[in-house]
Amino acid sequence: MLARSAIHRALRTAARRPPSPLPLPPRLLARSFSATPWRHSQQPLQPPPLPLEQPEAASTSTAALPTPLPSTLPAPPADAATPTLEDLILHSGKSVQEVLNSEEAVHAAMKLSDLKLIGYDHGILSITGWFTDGLVALHTELGLSWWAAIAGTTVLIRLCLTRLVVNTQKHSVRLAAVNPQIQELMTEAKTASANKDTHMQTLISQRLRDLMKEHNVNPLRPLMLPLIQMPIFLTFFSIVRGLANLPLPQLKEGGLGWVTDLTAADPYYILPATSLLFTNLVFKFGADGVPTAAKAGSPMTTAHIRNFIQLTTFLSFPLIMYFPSALLFYWTFSTGFTLLQSIILRQPIVKRYLGLPITKAQALEPGAEPFKSPSYIDTFNAAKEYFQKSVKQASEESAKRVHAEQNAKRATSIKRKQQGEFVERIQEPGSVEVKEAAAAQMVKKPEGGREVEKQRRIEEARRRRARS
Repeated sequence: MLARSAIHRALRTAARRPPSPLPLPPRLLARSFSATPWRHSQQPLQPPPLPLEQPEAASTSTAALPTPLPSTLPAPPADAATPTLEDLILHSGKSVQEVLNSEEAVHAAMKLSDLKLIGYDHGILSITGWFTDGLVALHTELGLSWWAAIAGTTVLIRLCLTRLVVNTQKHSVRLAAVNPQIQELMTEAKTASANKDTHMQTLISQRLRDLMKEHNVNPLRPLMLPLIQMPIFLTFFSIVRGLANLPLPQLKEGGLGWVTDLTAADPYYILPATSLLFTNLVFKFGADGVPTAAKAGSPMTTAHIRNFIQLTTFLSFPLIMYFPSALLFYWTFSTGFTLLQSIILRQPIVKRYLGLPITKAQALEPGAEPFKSPSYIDTFNAAKEYFQKSVKQASEESAKRVHAEQNAKRATSIKRKQQGEFVERIQEPGSVEVKEAAAAQMVKKPEGGREVEKQRRIEEARRRRARS
C-alpha cells in the first residue's frame, strides 16, 4: 500500500510541472538571443533529416503543378521616373522648341493642359481651339493613337452631317426631275434678253418661280452642303497642319503601317494618291449619293467642270506629295468616308429605309442622241474658247465705253464752244442778240406794270373791307 501511494504521489507531481524545453545545439541557442537576428550566418543551417518518403511526396506534388509559360508571366512594373511633357518644358532648362524636337519628348506622357505650355491657348469663342482640344483629348484621355484620333474625329464629324446629306439628296432628286423644264425656261429667258423684250422676261421669271415653288426646289440649296463642309474641312486641315509643323512629339510615333512618323511625308506617296483618287470619286458620284451629271444645270457644263476639277487635282499631286502624313491621313479618311457614305445612300434598300425617292433612268426622246461625256481635250478646247470669248467680249465692252466717253467729251466741248460764241455776240454793240434782249425787256415791262397795278387794287380792296 505504501509503495502504491508513493507512485501515485510522484505521478501527480510530474503532471503539475511545465514541460522542460528541448535541448538546442549551442549555435542555435546563440542565434535565438542574437542582437542582429536579420543577419545571415556565414554557414547555412543544416535542416534536420527528414524521412525518406517526404522528398518523394514533395517531388510528386510539385510535378503535378503546371509550369507557367514565360509569356504569361506578369510584366515588370513601369518605371515611375518616366518624365512628362510638362516636366520637360518647365524643368529641363531647354526652350520649348528644343524640348518638342528632343527624343525624350516623344515618349513623355502628355496632358490636355500641356497645349497651353506650347502656345495653343485659346478663348471661349475660338472654334479652332475647341476642335484642337477635342482632337488632343481623344489621344490623351482615351489613349487612342494619333491616327485613330484623327480617323475618329473625321467619322464623328461626318456622322453629324448625315442628316444634312440625306436632305440634300432628297432635294437633288426633285431638282433633277424638273431640271429639263428649268433649262427650257432659261433658254427662253436668254432669247428674250437678247431681243430686249422685258415683258417676256418678266413672264418667264414668274413661270420659273411658280415651277420651283410647286416642286419645292431651289438651284442654290445644293450649295448649302459644300458651304458647311468646306469650312469644317479647312479648319481641321489647319489644326492638323499646325500640330504637325510644331511638331507635336507624340505624332512622331502615332502613325500606322508604313507611315509611323506623322510629321514626315509619305515615303511611298500612297497617301497623296489615295487622297486625290477619293476626291475625284466623291465629285463624280456626289457627296450626297446623287451623281454630279444628274443634278441641276447643263449636263455639258457640269461634265466640263468635273473634267476641270479632275485635271486640277491630278496636276496638284507634286504639290501635296510632301505634305505631312497627318494631313494626308485626315484627307484620306475624310474623302474615303464620304465616298463610302455616298455609295451606301445609292443602294435601293437604304433609300427605302430613309424615304428617299428612287429615280429611274429616263427614256430618250425619239431621234435624240444619248449624252456623251466630253474628253479632257474637249474640256481644254471649251475652256480655251470660253476664255477667248470672254476676252473678246470684255474688249468690245471696253471699246464701247471708251467711244461713249469720247462722244460725251466731244459734245461737252461743242456745247461750251457754242456758249462762248453766244456770249461774245451778245457783248458786241448793235448785235441782233442785244436788240432781241432789249425788245423782250420792253415787252415784259407792261406786263410787270399791270401786275403791280393789280396787286395795288387788291390791297386797297382789303383795306376798305377791313374798315367796314
